[in-house]
Amino acid sequence: MEQLVCPILSIRHPEIDELCLTEKCALYLPSAKKCAVAVMGIKNLMEAQQLQKPSDA
Repeated sequence: MEQLVCPILSIRHPEIDELCLTEKCALYLPSAKKCAVAVMGIKNLMEAQQLQKPSDA
């Protein structure tokens, strides 16, 4: 198996010139086919939208 790359620690690494490494990235979630950071952001956005909805009183 290929060694996974941390995109945060390797930001200025000369051998890494891609923005998204997909399966090579340590933060990639194969089951979601997305970056874990994106998944967390989407989840938090949906929760924030739920909190902004007016409640039926």
